[in-house]
Amino acid sequence: MRNPRLLLATLAVTLTSACGLAPAPPDALAPYASATLTAGEGLGDLRFDTTTLRPFLAGFPGGRLAAVGGDETGVEVVFPAQGLAFLFVLDESCTSEVGARTRQLLTDLGRADAFFAAHPDCGSAPLRSISVSAGTEPEQTFYTGRTDADLPLFAPLDDLQAQEGDPGDVRGLWLADSSTADERFDTHAYPRGIVYMVGEATDGPAKDHLVVQKIAIFPAQ
Repeated sequence: MRNPRLLLATLAVTLTSACGLAPAPPDALAPYASATLTAGEGLGDLRFDTTTLRPFLAGFPGGRLAAVGGDETGVEVVFPAQGLAFLFVLDESCTSEVGARTRQLLTDLGRADAFFAAHPDCGSAPLRSISVSAGTEPEQTFYTGRTDADLPLFAPLDDLQAQEGDPGDVRGLWLADSSTADERFDTHAYPRGIVYMVGEATDGPAKDHLVVQKIAIFPAQ
């Protein structure tokens, strides 16, 4: 299945530590380098049913923030060096408070304590999607874990097909770290809550072979 309909960001504005977010402590993300990426559920103890925006930002400072919009409004927290991205969706009670101030929202989140004190409903925005991306080769890739189907980044296409079977008919996905750059991949989506993006490896032992380059998970449909 190639490129199911993805709800892409219509706005992306980034903030760095200049807006008050300190770099992420090296040990904050370390446990997730080898944690299981479970379709429809989460990454390790970061779960769709329990993880929310305010405690996440407190525990994992230093991410690049992006406001994303479509039918809903969300906040992405991206850690480029680790190839990790997390999408949180703002509910109606939050968006009614901040209104159309999407760009200002990101600036305000750079002062998270004051923002959440003024807009407490925004702190409970739930985690909706997680993505992990490969580096140019396995030795340059932060995420070395596997999915619950026992598939890692750089898994050969044959292994993906053997483990997951035929892709399903999955529509209207809103995935962490979605961009037009994903169009270079063949996308294999499964309703149980996982998408594998397959492309040619550019370096390392798998060079020129079709391998899993990116994996994103979302609540099961």
